[in-house]
Amino acid sequence: MTTKLQNYIQLAGQTAAQVTKTPKKWVGFLNTASRLYRYPFPDQLMIYAQRPKATACAGYDLWNKRMSRYVRRGSKGIGFVGINRSGYPKLRYVFDIADTGKKDESSSLFQWQYKEEYRGIVIKALEEQFGVSGEKGLLYQLEMIAVKLANDYWKNYHKDIVYECEGSFLEELEESAVSVKFRLAAAASISYVLLARCGYDPWQYLKSKDFRDIPDFNTQKIIKILGVAVSESSEQVLRTIAVTIYHHKYQKQTATDTSRSVQPYRDGSDRQPTKAPEQEDNSREPESANAEVIQEDDTKAPEPANIESTQEDDTKEPEFATDEAIQKDNIKELEPETAETTDTEQQVPTDTEVVQDTPDAQKIPAPVPCNFTITDDRLGEGGPKTKFRMNMEAIRTLKQIESESRAATPDEQQILSKYVGWGGIPDAFEPDKAGWEKEYQELNAALTPEEYTSARQSTLNAHYTSPAVEYQRF
Repeated sequence: MTTKLQNYIQLAGQTAAQVTKTPKKWVGFLNTASRLYRYPFPDQLMIYAQRPKATACAGYDLWNKRMSRYVRRGSKGIGFVGINRSGYPKLRYVFDIADTGKKDESSSLFQWQYKEEYRGIVIKALEEQFGVSGEKGLLYQLEMIAVKLANDYWKNYHKDIVYECEGSFLEELEESAVSVKFRLAAAASISYVLLARCGYDPWQYLKSKDFRDIPDFNTQKIIKILGVAVSESSEQVLRTIAVTIYHHKYQKQTATDTSRSVQPYRDGSDRQPTKAPEQEDNSREPESANAEVIQEDDTKAPEPANIESTQEDDTKEPEFATDEAIQKDNIKELEPETAETTDTEQQVPTDTEVVQDTPDAQKIPAPVPCNFTITDDRLGEGGPKTKFRMNMEAIRTLKQIESESRAATPDEQQILSKYVGWGGIPDAFEPDKAGWEKEYQELNAALTPEEYTSARQSTLNAHYTSPAVEYQRF
């Protein structure tokens, strides 16, 4: 008689084997991944297998204790298969928000939604983070970032990718052909997730031919590599957008509150306004970085975002750049500008903001300090340039948090956790190092002289050890 753990392990294997059978099934998975981008690929796959239309998932304790919501009696959790520190499989459960109900003291939920008013700040943040110009608009920028990240992943892991092609339809191909197919599939998939999460209809900008190579990824090992590439890459971009929008709304709310705190009177004096009875504002994001919130009223389906209001002003958007650009040179890296096991819907229901209960709940609350647990076993992986980007994002995030004198949000905690130090990146401190000129200038500008000196000295004795290595050691 099989155990629950064995059943879930079998489900994970069956889902992985089926998810790339057809482009349509793969797109169904991408729909789920776009809503739950904070989860790693194996967990996204399990959510897709059991609750493909889930919108916001978290563990029982987080719903019950942190968010003061109860999990309805008889609700079936979404099972995840993981590995404990001893190297053995373990089973844990999360619940979708539709499985929960509100208590009188329940915290209001908040989730970002891209709007046209954010275009400028989002484009600027993406330019700073990924070095891809937004001159041609956000849509084109997102597509070219997807191309860049697909290229970077191939550059960092191409030996592993080629090795894991054994037994798949990619096995007999030359490495140059594998490169084209992998980067095409990864770039198209990353673009799909980004466009869907930002409220666009991906099929207005992508074509079915962009996913034609998906069935060639037909072994669990090569499927996992593709899935991890898409999941990790899209998460980087969406977290940058999320943090940018949060900062904007927080600063806007702070400015509004400040302007209301002192009102001029006819006699020319400044007096504090009479305070209305204070109402506690419990609005906050779930503590878990994985709780992706779509809606407050779980009895209603989310309303699709207004596509017209989120598209660029240009009358014609550029064609999806991935296919043509990658096939232009199949060896050199691209230089982009600086319960159901399937979900067959092609139209993606996009996220809407949470409907709050009271006017007070509309305010952007200061994050509540909370503990953060690192669960990413791949933390710290990547080449020197990838690690440099993670460090710089962590530095900018920390300085932003300190300037606002507040705690970090769950998204920001995840960014800060990816700081790996400078022990393996000494080239960033060399002004004349070929290929590192831009990074040197960026690092110099981001740090004070004292911080820069301290960081440079750490290249001699600061070296990061990944969680996977630590587990094996102990």
